[in-house]
Formats: sequence, C-alpha cells, structure tokens
Amino acid sequence: MVLNELAQGIKPLAEGVGWFEGLSEGDRREVLRTLVLFCGQARAVEGDVPESIARSGIRPTHTPAVMLTKWRFGMAALPAHELTKSFRLLVALFGVADTRRRKLWCAGGCAHEWHNLPGPRRGALGAFMPPAPPPGPARPRPPCLDQFMGSVSSRDEAHRKAEVAVWFGGASLVWWFCCPFWALVSFGALPFALIGLVRAWVEYRASRAGRASGRRALVGGGLSLLGATAAIAYLVFLARHPELPVQG
Repeated sequence: MVLNELAQGIKPLAEGVGWFEGLSEGDRREVLRTLVLFCGQARAVEGDVPESIARSGIRPTHTPAVMLTKWRFGMAALPAHELTKSFRLLVALFGVADTRRRKLWCAGGCAHEWHNLPGPRRGALGAFMPPAPPPGPARPRPPCLDQFMGSVSSRDEAHRKAEVAVWFGGASLVWWFCCPFWALVSFGALPFALIGLVRAWVEYRASRAGRASGRRALVGGGLSLLGATAAIAYLVFLARHPELPVQG
C-alpha cells in the first residue's frame, strides 16, 4: 500500500523516497516496474506528463522525464543513479492518473481497498484534507464502474495470450520434423517464421514498458529466426540445384 499512500498524498513524497532508497537495487527496479503497471491500471495518458514532471520535482531534461515525454516506460533498466528520479516521476504520474480515476469512477465510493486507506489526504493544491470520520455500521459499497484496475490477474492473462512469438517461432521449426517434403515445409514454415519475428519485435518493445515478457520475446525471436533461416536456405538450395528431388 506504500505506493498508493504516496499517490494519494497520505504519505509525503520525501518519506517515500527515503523508503525507496533504502531498498536494494534489484528491489528498486522491481518497484519501478510495479509503478508502471499501476500507472497503466489507473489509465494514465500522455496529457498527464507535464503535470507529472512538475509534481515530481525533477527537470524536464532528466532522462526519466525525456523518456516519459516520449511515452516510454523502460525506467527500470536505467543506471542506478537514475532510479530515484524515475521513482519520483512515476509516483507523480500515478498520483495524477489515480486522482482523476477516483473522481470519475469512484466518487460515490467503491470496493477498492487502495481507495479507502486511513489517514489525511492532500487536496488538488497540496493542502492536507481532514481524515475520514470513523467508520459506521457496515454497509455494502456500490460497485466501481471502472473494472480495468480491479482485475490484474485477467490483464496478466491477456498479456500471456498476446505473447505469441514463441508459438510462431516454434511452429516454424516443428514443420521440419513433421513433414518429409521439405520444399512444402519451406513455403509453409517461412510465413510462420516471419510473423514470429514481427511479433517478437512488438513484444520486446512492449516488455520495456512492463506489458510483456522480454525473455519470451527474445526466445520467440530466436526460434523464428532459425525457422526463417532454414526455410530461406533450403529454397536457395533448391534454386541452385533444380535437378535434385524436392523431398528431404
């Protein structure tokens, strides 16, 4: 809940920075990846960037700010000295997006635990708001109209379904072991391999924003490259030796 408390102003950013800098480098990078996910769930948009940079206190010329201006979220891969600036910036972006989200979708109350944290909140101008009154008798909360943030597991499931480079790359190689007619295999496997290469590139770019697995993208790209190389090599071989049979 630390990140939600920072985004909602329950804890000051300076306290959050102190907590962040007390983590190991690996944990700090993991926190940045989590923040990227939270920003996506809160429906951050490119129009939030100027306000986020201003809130974060970092300069627009700093590397994380330049990346965010280009809507790139690979801050977790930056050098260690850039991690704190990235943390300040992503917390600010999360705060801007989540504030808008709470006003639009959860203004009448919702069941999101992270939207019902105890403690004072900051208003739009940074002034602390009084803490919420003690809870009364339990009453059912209205359902939140925004279902996007409430289902992280389903979103991860969608990501896994979208990571198809491995499957296309594997299929481009399996053909060679399942069919003895290699000329036909070449024509069949080559499209799978090319699609796998394209998907691997798309998924690798998405992995830099935390929306896909970079390792699966690289594996899929490697398999697809092998399949494409085998198909093209055999077609070139047939073109140079037309007198040979086309079977394996």
